[in-house]
Amino acid sequence: MSSGNAASKNAPRAGPSRTDVMRWIALLGLSIPLYATITLSPLLNGAAMDRLGLDSLEIGGIRTFEILTNAVLTIGLAPRLAKFEAKRLGLVGAGAMALAGLASALAAAPAALLGARSLAGAGAGLCQCALAILMAETRSPQKIGGSLMAPITGFAIATALIGGRVSEEYGHHSIFLCLAIACAIGFALAYAGPRSPAGARLEAAKTTAPATSFGALRSPYVLAAALVFLGSSATWAFFERKGRSLGLEAADISNVIAAALVAAGVFASLSMLVRDRWVKAFTIGAVAIFAAGAAATALSTSALFFAGAYVIQTIAYAWTQNLLTAMGVRMDT
Repeated sequence: MSSGNAASKNAPRAGPSRTDVMRWIALLGLSIPLYATITLSPLLNGAAMDRLGLDSLEIGGIRTFEILTNAVLTIGLAPRLAKFEAKRLGLVGAGAMALAGLASALAAAPAALLGARSLAGAGAGLCQCALAILMAETRSPQKIGGSLMAPITGFAIATALIGGRVSEEYGHHSIFLCLAIACAIGFALAYAGPRSPAGARLEAAKTTAPATSFGALRSPYVLAAALVFLGSSATWAFFERKGRSLGLEAADISNVIAAALVAAGVFASLSMLVRDRWVKAFTIGAVAIFAAGAAATALSTSALFFAGAYVIQTIAYAWTQNLLTAMGVRMDT
C-alpha cells in the first residue's frame, strides 16, 4: 500500500501538450501585430503627417476609418466564430497587417494611406477573432492570458525603442517598415498554431453573454471605464505631436513610451492584490487618476513634466483595464 502511494506521489505531473505549446506561440504571434500597432501609433501618425503634409483632422480621419473597419469586421464575425478556423483567420489577418505596413511606407498620397490603414484595420479584426477562438480552446484562458503579458510587454517595449530610432535614422517611411516587420514576425509565430476549429468549445461557451453585457452597461463605473478606453484611443494618436511641441525627438518619445510600459507592467500587477470588495472603488480611483494624468499631459509646459504625467496616465490605464476585466469576470460568473 505504502509503495503504491509513494509511486503515485512520485509520478510525473502531466505538462502542457505539444498542441498547447503551439497554441500559446500562435497566441503570442497574433498579439504582436496588435500591440505593435498600438505602441507605434503616435509615431506612425507623426510620420504620416510630416511625410504627406497632413493636418490633425486628416490623419485623425484616416485612423478613425482604420478603427471603424476593425470594429465592423470584428462585430460582424463575432456571432459566427464557431464556423472559422483560428489558424486560417490569424494568418490572413497578420499577413494583411504586414502588407498594410509595407503599403503605408510606400503611400505617396492620403488616399493610398487610407487604403493601407483600412487594410490594417481589417487585418487587426481578423487577428482579434482568431485570438478569441484560440482562447476558447484553452483550458484556462485567465492563466494563458497572464503568461502572455510578459513577452508581449517586452516586445512592445522593444518596438517602441527601435521604432523611434529607426524613424530618426532612416526617415519617416521606415517606421511603417518597422511595423511591417513586427507583423511579419507575428505571422511567422501564428503559423505554429494548430489546425483545429474551435467549433464545439465556442458553441459551449455561448451562454448569456448579451444579457450580461447589457447588465454591465447599466453600471456607471463600467461605462466610465469604457469612456477611458475610447478617450485614450482618440488622444493617444496625437501624443507624439505634443511631445514634439516640447522639443522632444522621435527617439525621446519612444523612450517615454517604453518607460511608461515598464511602469505600467510593474504597477498593474499590483491590481491582482485588490480585494473583491474594493474593486469598484479602485476602478473609480483609477479612472480619476487617468483623467488627471491626461489633463497634466495636455497642459505640460516642460518635457520632464510631460513624461511624468504620461507615465502616471499609462499606469492608471493599465489598472483600469485590469480591474474592469476582473469586474467582467465576476459578472459572467
